[in-house]
Amino acid sequence: MVIKAAQMGIPFLVSRSGLTQMGYDIARKVGITMIGRAANKHYLLFTGAERFDRE
Repeated sequence: MVIKAAQMGIPFLVSRSGLTQMGYDIARKVGITMIGRAANKHYLLFTGAERFDRE
């Protein structure tokens, strides 16, 4: 999914599950903000913290 998002130029990717090391590396290299394990009001921000504003 990270590769597809990178090919389409999508800057943010949100997943209900986790991510793989390869997905993390690709997201970091191409500048995608990756949010994982998103459920209800909880999430983990894996990459792109400098682009993320909680408010």
